[in-house]
Amino acid sequence: FIKDNKVLIKDLIKNKIATYGENITVGRFVRFQIGQR
Repeated sequence: FIKDNKVLIKDLIKNKIATYGENITVGRFVRFQIGQR
């Protein structure tokens, strides 16, 4: 998944909860940055 900088993770999760109709919890969140030196 490539994050859109305009969308917060919490908003993305709320959107997916509404789409799937299931509760979603995040147990762990890791951010990788590629191509930056």
